[in-house]
Amino acid sequence: MIWVLMLLANGTALMLFNATVAVPVFNVTLPAEPMWGPVVELDGVPVPALFDGRSISVVTGGEGLVTIRYVPKLVTINEMPAVNITTRDVVLIWANGSLLVIPSLKVLNFTRVDSSLLILAKGPGYVAYAAPRTPGPPQPQTTAATTTAAVMATTGTGRPTEATTSITIPAAATTTSPAQSNPTDSSPVGSPSTKSTAAVTTQPAPAPSPSADQSNSSGEFVPVAVAAVAAAGAALVLLSGRRRQQKDLPEVDVKILEYVKKRGGAYEADIAKDLNIPRTTVFRAVRRLEAQGLLRLEKREGRNWVKPTE
Repeated sequence: MIWVLMLLANGTALMLFNATVAVPVFNVTLPAEPMWGPVVELDGVPVPALFDGRSISVVTGGEGLVTIRYVPKLVTINEMPAVNITTRDVVLIWANGSLLVIPSLKVLNFTRVDSSLLILAKGPGYVAYAAPRTPGPPQPQTTAATTTAAVMATTGTGRPTEATTSITIPAAATTTSPAQSNPTDSSPVGSPSTKSTAAVTTQPAPAPSPSADQSNSSGEFVPVAVAAVAAAGAALVLLSGRRRQQKDLPEVDVKILEYVKKRGGAYEADIAKDLNIPRTTVFRAVRRLEAQGLLRLEKREGRNWVKPTE
C-alpha cells in the first residue's frame, strides 16, 4: 500500500491514495493526521465511509477503485512547515517546482521527473519543506550583502545535522527613482533568500507576468504524479458535448455499453449475471453512462431496464 504526499509549489500539501481493491470492506489507516475529513470515492463516485479520526472503512461490495484524498495537518520543524508521517507505510513524496524537501523518513529511492522530484520513503518520520522564493523588485545596496542559508540534512543514521553556507555578493552601483527607493521584501517562512543589486532606470513598467504560484497552479494535480505509483493512476475523462469515445471509458463501462448495444437493451440484474460483474458496480456504471447520454434507464415492472440511446 503506497500513499502519495504531494507538495505543491505554492506551499500546500495533499495526501492521496488510489488503488483497486477486491474486498467487501476496505480498511486503511491514514499515514498522517488530517486537517479535516477526507474525501472518499469508489470507481470515481463519492461514497459514504466510516472515519474515526485516523482510519477509514469503505464498503466496496466486492471490488472497486478506491480513491482517498485529504489535506494533512502541518506542524513546524525549524520554522518550516512539515508533515508528520506516523505509520510505517511507504510514501511517495512528489515535490512540485523548486521546493526544498527535508525528510527524516527512511529514503528508499529518489529521481527527477521534469521539474518535479519523486522520493520513495518509509515512515515514521517528518517531511519538512520550504516553498520557493517569489521574485520581488530589485533592492539597491551600497555595501556587500552576505546571505546565510541554514540547510538541514540527514546522516546515514537518520540524525539531523546542520550545515551553514555563507555566500557574499558584491554590491553594484545603482540608480533609482524615489518610487523605487524602499521596495518591500517578503518571502515564505523557511525559504533560503539571497539579495543582489542591479541598475534601475526609469522605463514604462512591463505588463505583469504570472507569479510562480500562478504558473504552477494548472499543474498541481496532473496525473503524472499519481501515475508514479503502481495501480494508482486516475484517468482524466475528455467530454465532447454529451458523448464520449469508448477508449476514454473505464473497462467495465465499455463492457456494459457494448453488451446493452448488442442486445438492444437489458435489465440491470441480467447485465450483472451475464457479465459476472457485482450489482453495485453495474449500478454505478449505468448511472455514469446515463449521465453521459450513452444509455437510458427506465422502469419496467418495477425493474431497471437499460437501453442504448442510439
